Amino acid sequence: MRQWSQTLIDTLKKSAIDEMTKNKGASASAGIVEASTLVQGIRFSPVFLGQKIEFQIILPASWYWLEHGRPSGKMPPEEPIIKWMVQRGFQKNPISERRKKLIRSLKTKRLRKGLKQYSVEAHRKQIAFLIRRKIGKEGTRETNFYSNVVTDKMLNDLKTVIKEKFKKDVIIELQTLAA
Repeated sequence: MRQWSQTLIDTLKKSAIDEMTKNKGASASAGIVEASTLVQGIRFSPVFLGQKIEFQIILPASWYWLEHGRPSGKMPPEEPIIKWMVQRGFQKNPISERRKKLIRSLKTKRLRKGLKQYSVEAHRKQIAFLIRRKIGKEGTRETNFYSNVVTDKMLNDLKTVIKEKFKKDVIIELQTLAA
C-alpha cells in the first residue's frame, strides 16, 4: 500500500511541477517550483472508520485553480495573491528614490519604519492588482494535472491491490488460528 500511495503522490507532484513550469513561462517570479506549497502539500492518508477504510488524497486549496483554470470576467481575491507574492519573493525595488528621501527626512525612527512598511505594502497591493486584473481579463488555462493522473484505471488498480493485500492478511490470520 505504501509503495502504491508513494507512487501516486510522486506522479501527482511530477504532474503539478510540469504544469506549473509550463504556466510559469517567462514570468519574473522567483522561487523553485518543487518547493511550492502546492507540491509540498500533496499527501495520501488512510482513514479508518470502524470496519471501513477510506483513502484520501489531501491537496492544498490552490489545486482546484491549477486543475480547472479560472474563467475570465471576474477578478480573483487579493489576499491569496499577496500571500503567493510574499512566498515567492516578489520584490522589484518597491521604494522609489523620492520616497526614500522622504523617509530619511523624517525625525523619528518609528515614523520612518512605518512609512517604509506602508510603502512596501502599497507596492505589493499595486502588483497584486495588476495580476488580478490580468487574470480577470484573460483567465487561466486548465491543466488537468490531477484528473490525468487519478483515472478510473488507477482506481481499479488500487481496488485490485487492496483486495490482494486483504486476501493475504485473511489467509495468514486463518493459518495462525488453525495452528
